[in-house]
Amino acid sequence: MMLKLALPIMLVLVLVFLAGPANVVGERLDSISVPVGTLVLNPPSDIVSVRSPVAFPHSLHFDYACNQCHHKWDGLTKIKTCMATGCHDALDPPKKSEKALEYDHEAMPYFKYAYHKRCIGCHKDIRAINQSKEKSIMGPGGKVSNLGPVGCIGCHERE
Repeated sequence: MMLKLALPIMLVLVLVFLAGPANVVGERLDSISVPVGTLVLNPPSDIVSVRSPVAFPHSLHFDYACNQCHHKWDGLTKIKTCMATGCHDALDPPKKSEKALEYDHEAMPYFKYAYHKRCIGCHKDIRAINQSKEKSIMGPGGKVSNLGPVGCIGCHERE
């Protein structure tokens, strides 16, 4: 009886091993390296920054799929930085978006708007979800934490 169970299990394990990423060839990555801890986000070297760099806690974001932030990542190739050529590499904001901080499609190539739209937008979404949980689950007076900063000082420390 035990042999009847062991044989199919061993067959499945062999198939999984043979089909695993170590044997994939071509354009696909065999492994992925993910930076852990806190990453320091600086503007491009051509920009004179008016605010301090952002200490981004990358490890705290591992509950999210990589492509939620790295939206152009195909899941197969090496992830490029946000300011890589063709992504968010514009050094100047579009004039029509600058004053209103309109993070529209035209503004997204500008590195600052891309970070603000992705980061602050996600944090605001989480905040809204948590506020609705407070009302429905906890009733009046209950508090659910607001994860992630949505203001300047929350990301950029005062110098």
